Formats: sequence, C-alpha cells, structure tokens
Amino acid sequence: MDREALLQSECIKLLDRVNRSVDVQLSCLFYRGRYCVVLMAAPNLLSNLLFKNAKNFARQLIELIGANPGDVDFILYQRGEEPEWSRWRFQWADNSPLQVKSVPMSVSSQRCFLEPLLQQGVVQSLRSKQIPHVA
Repeated sequence: MDREALLQSECIKLLDRVNRSVDVQLSCLFYRGRYCVVLMAAPNLLSNLLFKNAKNFARQLIELIGANPGDVDFILYQRGEEPEWSRWRFQWADNSPLQVKSVPMSVSSQRCFLEPLLQQGVVQSLRSKQIPHVA
C-alpha cells in the first residue's frame, strides 16, 4: 500500500524555536473522535529540524485545531527509499508541551493504526480553520 498517496497535504507556516517562519507540509485527519497531524519531512526540511521544533509546532497546531492536547496524535513521515513513520509523544502541562519523544512506528502499528487512519480519516484543512471539535 502506498501510504504517501493517501496523504492529502497542505503547507502551513509555523514559527520555529527562534521565531522564524517555517513552511511545514502536513495533513490533519479526524478519525474515531481524534485528530491526527502527519508532518512530512520534505527534502529541503530535514526530520531533525522538525523534531528540534516539535514542542513549538505542536503548541501552535493544538491552537489551530482548538483541541485538547490529549485528543491529538502527531506523526512524522520521512520520505525516502524506505519511508519512516514515527509518533511524537508529548508530556503536556495544560496546552504547553514539556517533553517530546519520537518513537518509530512498528510494521504492526502501521498496519493496525496508520492504514485505517489514512484510508478512513477525514481530512481537515488547518488553513480554512473549519475544524470539527471533539465532543
């Protein structure tokens, strides 16, 4: 299955750790009452640059979505010959991320979580700001 082909991405501007504007390619999906933001590391934006700014980006994305941090999953997709998928796990204090950890997704979790998400999740545009709220 070509998971990348299922991603309907958009480019949004986020601020990095030093308050510079960065274009970030992502897809926001709504599935089973939760949001999932898939950030895509483009060739000109390395995954380690995304990870170094993960806390800043996550806070801004939570604000854009208007959801509680516990209702949002974050996944990093690194393009390449052998694409890599990782989950970002955050420790939150209210709406502020304190710590982040990147955990590679196993083949099993890709099959059980990622494939249904990409096939059945409803794409939400963060640029349009018409995002349903989790009840």
